Amino acid sequence: MAGRQDYEERRQARIDRLENAADNARNGASSAFQRSENAVKGIPLGQPNIRGALTGAMNRSRNAMNTACKLTDKAEYLESKLSAVENNNTISSDDPNSIEKLQEKINKLTQQKEHFKAINKYYKKHGTCKWFEGLTDEQAEQYDKNAEYCLNCGKPVASFELTSLNQRIKAAQERIDKIKAVEEMPEEFIEYYFGEIESNAETNRVTILFYEKQPDEIIQKLKYNGFKWAYSESKWQRLRTPQAWRLTKRLINDLFFTTTKFDLTENRFEEPKKCVGYCASCGAPLSAEGTQICHKCQKEAKSDDKTLFSNQQD
Repeated sequence: MAGRQDYEERRQARIDRLENAADNARNGASSAFQRSENAVKGIPLGQPNIRGALTGAMNRSRNAMNTACKLTDKAEYLESKLSAVENNNTISSDDPNSIEKLQEKINKLTQQKEHFKAINKYYKKHGTCKWFEGLTDEQAEQYDKNAEYCLNCGKPVASFELTSLNQRIKAAQERIDKIKAVEEMPEEFIEYYFGEIESNAETNRVTILFYEKQPDEIIQKLKYNGFKWAYSESKWQRLRTPQAWRLTKRLINDLFFTTTKFDLTENRFEEPKKCVGYCASCGAPLSAEGTQICHKCQKEAKSDDKTLFSNQQD
């Protein structure tokens, strides 16, 4: 079964986190408003600030008020985000029941399409939508008005609406096919000298784990290819699909096991050189057969030999 078995638990946990964060922000704002009021509560109206005697209390009240306003804005933002999460009806690929929900969506859209086609057929035969089964007089009158507009081509339901329904049905069916393809994927794990990649069915993710922090060029390449950093896992990951797994293996190969150079004389890229081994000194991949250390280590060794020779001459 595709998706994550803990999908509903993770969704509810996110709702609980947003609720707690919004409540904390509201409580903090209320407390800051109270502190702002208490700071100047004992000062009579119109009391002059003689020699700055009231400056400290005024500043404390102003700072508390600014804090309260910021926390109020934060609480409103979190509450809007919470409402969006609770009312989100999008069918997630992590949902283990996504296929059933998508099939139900297809059935509803198909029924709606057939209903619209029946309305157009009835109007074409009778010249009005009145007395059509299932339509009220107000709805029939609105459909008759729609048929009078030129943009609707004389039909109660425009052709583009039926086309849109067909596209939505097709998109939902394509998602079902993709989810079924994910269900057929085997779990795979590949380890390299610098890290590991995994196609994990339990989390429904393709992950990349590096043993050491990578340079910015590699990080930007991962982000460009749809990977995001998961703080909870300390891995780079993206949604699990056959395309994502092939992309991950190709990306790792291009970043660590292929060196492509541009030939100025031929004005073309040279054929990439595959890894044939690893450097005995630093562990870097080797592209030339018959060598045991990489070019960088060879240069360092020659430099050390020259330094030693010059010291002996002195």
